[in-house]
Amino acid sequence: MADEDQAADERSGGDRLRAALAEDDDPADLVALIEEAGRTKDRLDQLDAILRGDTDLWAQLTEGRSGKVLEIRVDSVMQEARQLTTVFRQTLAEIRRRRDGGTFSGKLGGLLDDL
Repeated sequence: MADEDQAADERSGGDRLRAALAEDDDPADLVALIEEAGRTKDRLDQLDAILRGDTDLWAQLTEGRSGKVLEIRVDSVMQEARQLTTVFRQTLAEIRRRRDGGTFSGKLGGLLDDL
């Protein structure tokens, strides 16, 4: 069981979200929304890493042959994160609306209530 817990920890946040939301009998349109919610979660995690200064995740620079200094600007990351968070909430709300008349059953508990 410990191996399963370790494997779960290595999955991305989007993968964990998809696993928590997916049910075997989900219709295709709901599966698509769940997939999009997972992708959005992964993007939010990447934006968060940028905001924390984890540049290794975002880009790697090597000196070119000419020896010129390279400059990379990442503008409006916070704004993009806020906008993507709004889209994420709307996607989760739509999943909730389509499933069980707005309430989730046992395995999800209050997962989405805290967002």
